[in-house]
Amino acid sequence: MPEATMQKYERERFLFSPAVVFVLCSLFTLVAWLAASLLSVAENRGRFERSAASLHYAFKSRMIVYTNALVYTRNLLQLKPDLSADEFRDFVRGMNLREEYPGVTVIGYVRRYTREQLIQALPRLPENAAAALEMLKDDYDIVVYAESLVEQNGNALGMDLSVSPQRFDAMKRAAELGLPVATDKVTRISVLESPDAGSVFLVLVPHYRQGAKLDTPEERRAALVGFVYGGFRAPVLFGNLAQDAKMPDSRLILRVYDGGEMKPENLVYAKGDLGEASSEFSTAIPLRAADHDWIIDFHATEDYALPNSRHLPLMVLFMGVVLTVAVTRWAYKGQVFATKLQEDIEIRHRTEAQLQLARAQADSANRAKSLFLANVSHEIRTPLGIMLGFAELTSEHKTDADRVDENMKKILRNGRELTRIIGEVLDLSKIEANALLIEHADLPLEPFLAEMRADWAQSMQAKKLGFEFEVEPGLPAEIRTDSTRLTQILTNLLNNALKFTEAGRVRVRVYGTQAVGEAPAQIHFAVEDTGLGISEENKRQLFQTFSQGDSSITRRFGGSGLGLALSKQLALALGGDLRLVHSRPGEGSLFILSLPVRAAMGATETAAFRGRGLVTDLSGVRVLLVEDSIDNQQLISTFLEKANARVATADNGEDGVTAALGGEFDVVLMDIQMPVLDGYGAFERLRAAGYERPVIALTAHALIEEKEKAFDLGFFDYLTKPVNRKALIHAVDQAAFCARRPSENSSNL
Repeated sequence: MPEATMQKYERERFLFSPAVVFVLCSLFTLVAWLAASLLSVAENRGRFERSAASLHYAFKSRMIVYTNALVYTRNLLQLKPDLSADEFRDFVRGMNLREEYPGVTVIGYVRRYTREQLIQALPRLPENAAAALEMLKDDYDIVVYAESLVEQNGNALGMDLSVSPQRFDAMKRAAELGLPVATDKVTRISVLESPDAGSVFLVLVPHYRQGAKLDTPEERRAALVGFVYGGFRAPVLFGNLAQDAKMPDSRLILRVYDGGEMKPENLVYAKGDLGEASSEFSTAIPLRAADHDWIIDFHATEDYALPNSRHLPLMVLFMGVVLTVAVTRWAYKGQVFATKLQEDIEIRHRTEAQLQLARAQADSANRAKSLFLANVSHEIRTPLGIMLGFAELTSEHKTDADRVDENMKKILRNGRELTRIIGEVLDLSKIEANALLIEHADLPLEPFLAEMRADWAQSMQAKKLGFEFEVEPGLPAEIRTDSTRLTQILTNLLNNALKFTEAGRVRVRVYGTQAVGEAPAQIHFAVEDTGLGISEENKRQLFQTFSQGDSSITRRFGGSGLGLALSKQLALALGGDLRLVHSRPGEGSLFILSLPVRAAMGATETAAFRGRGLVTDLSGVRVLLVEDSIDNQQLISTFLEKANARVATADNGEDGVTAALGGEFDVVLMDIQMPVLDGYGAFERLRAAGYERPVIALTAHALIEEKEKAFDLGFFDYLTKPVNRKALIHAVDQAAFCARRPSENSSNL
């Protein structure tokens, strides 16, 4: 089957699988039901909000009409200042307020007098007006006309309306604004006939002197003559709002509050049972008219929503469930048939997928190899080229001893650098492959630090840098760690400090911290310099592989960029961490290596063996070197002979076994990878023949696994190539010492 056809078939099979069909149909049903529900809610909510808007409009319209009646009365007084009580009564009755303006209880007129004016006008005023003089005031607002539209016990004629602080405040605002102003619900100017008639409030319309200037509040106060007022019964006024808004009373629930807060004491009108209110239909409508605020707490009952809008989501849900079941059954039947056909296709598809995966892995491995070679080739070629070049110059100037000596120093220095780079590459590769093994052993701390101090003091002095090496008291005598990896990390840190510090000092401080909670006790190695420092933007890539701060640093100082990345990974592998504590460009850097303090396992060597230390003289030691490389034979033999050892050689494992069994040797140096018979095979033959002298493994495989294998077989020690001269002499000395002490030999092999 063609690839395109198979892919199309796979897509169709997936899209029409019962599970996918069921999920898609269910999602479609859910979306349709949600859409219908939201549409229903939006439709009913829209109707409710339109009803609220209609209610608001009805109130505004009614208040405009009612205040217009007061304005008409005020205009009459403007036209006829000497209007009589009978004329006022006829005018008010002529407006037919009882039928056309339900809720109006009274319309009256208040004239403002000074105390002297009131005394002079008393004969013309209602008899109750004299009682107003009992209060000493600047102004008196006396009701001179009052036409009641409802049955009342008494009336307001002759009353001073401004004795009430609420009414006085409303009058003041009306006079200054020149507009109608309403009072709050507590206003009373007469006793209502029915005790449950509800709250009443007044609306005051200012009346000014004819022809006076009314541009400012001060001018309006000076021109004030009096007020036309109207009393409004809140239950009747607000009770007719639903009718004005053309809303069905059975679905309407109202609570009207006087003022801007919905407090129980501010309630002036209530209609309907709040227990029947729907949470879906609820809103607060702020009202403002005649410079006064009211709030309508507006609700509707559940049956406010249209019946068809409530049923639509359920109908959509039911139809969706039926459709989902039907389509899923159809997809299931089709899937049974498709499964049988798919079995043959899957076999071919699996085979092709495996081929593609193998191809992709090969391509990925090739790209990784190319990237690896590109990153390290330069750093490897540089010291290698220097070594070859100076070796060639040395061969051309053999008679110039000074030049030969100088060239050999450069060859040695670059050889060590090349060895370090190769070691870092191999270590980093093992870390990335999760194959790095850490060898924990007891490390005497004092001699380790003393040797490091001595080794680096010369390098710092050669560059004319100050070198401080501080070890705080209280550190353990021994710690259990991998001394090789610890040395590798500290060497990288000190090498960077030396490389990037051109003036000033390098300081090393070793100190410990106690255990806190679950955190173990730690030993810290702080390396601080006064060198170049690191910028903030370069700190992020500091511990990345093949990375330095910037390209100019690489050009100026060189380096593969592996050191800090490898050191970070090694610190983590040792159970600790390496971190940059602080650094500033031009001020230097401080790195701290922290390792957990693991107690030493105890002595495994005798006191005599431990006291041997490092030696340089192998006088009387007989060594058999089994090595297939002639150059390595010559090099290692020279190292040993310069230490006064006697050395014999063999070219392969077969000859080495014969020489060892037939001669008297204190130590055998056995290369692992050799022709004819390798080192492991030769060692097994020696042990099978009863040979008990120490055998040291000598190999270029710098892997922990190889080292552990050698010790498991019974090798006395393990040395890697290129051979370190000091390590070689030390290992041979220790092996020879054990060989000459038979009583301790068995415990050390």
